[in-house]
Formats: sequence, C-alpha cells, structure tokens
Amino acid sequence: MVEPPRSGSESASLVVSMPGQIDLANAEEVRESLLTALATGAGVVVADLTATDYCDSTGFRTLAAVHRIGAADGRQLRLAVLSAGVVARTLTVLELEKLLHVYPTVSAALSGPE
Repeated sequence: MVEPPRSGSESASLVVSMPGQIDLANAEEVRESLLTALATGAGVVVADLTATDYCDSTGFRTLAAVHRIGAADGRQLRLAVLSAGVVARTLTVLELEKLLHVYPTVSAALSGPE
C-alpha cells in the first residue's frame, strides 16, 4: 500500500507498506508496487519492512533491483527495517546494508541523509 506523498526539503517522499513475507510468490507484486511509487517522481521511496518478518533471496534481489532502477533515475529507495528482526540480520549477513539505504524506522528513513 502506497501512502500519500510527504513533503521534504528536496522533494516529496512516499512510503510503501511491505507484506509480512516477501518471497517468490509475491516478489513481482512488491517490485511493481515500488516501481509505481518511484514513477510518481518522488525523490525518496521508503519500503516499510517494519512488519515484514521473512524475506527470501527473491525478495532481496527484488529490493536490490528496484534500488538500482531508482538510483539510475536519481531517486532513492530506502528500507525501514526493525534492527532486531530477521530481515535486518539477513541484510547484514548478505552485506546488502552496504548497497541499500537501511534505517530502523520509517521516520528515520524519511529524515535520513540523501
């Protein structure tokens, strides 16, 4: 679900709520949701994974691909991920936090550095 744009100092941002689980069954839906948000022209799109307790390799590949697509167009995908959760630990193990912009809350992701 895409929340209405939030005004920022540079440009509007959007928050997209992610499902409780991201895997092969719904990765394409997640991708389309995030790409639709990027297509609005928002400078920052926050994928709210705070309620996501499982993400398989397909889901992580999807997030990385959307990140690259957004970056190529000057837009930024930020992930809001609970730091004590399985998703955050997996991002760390896979070293994806070095590629993706990861924040502990939606609020932090919205106010985070460009």
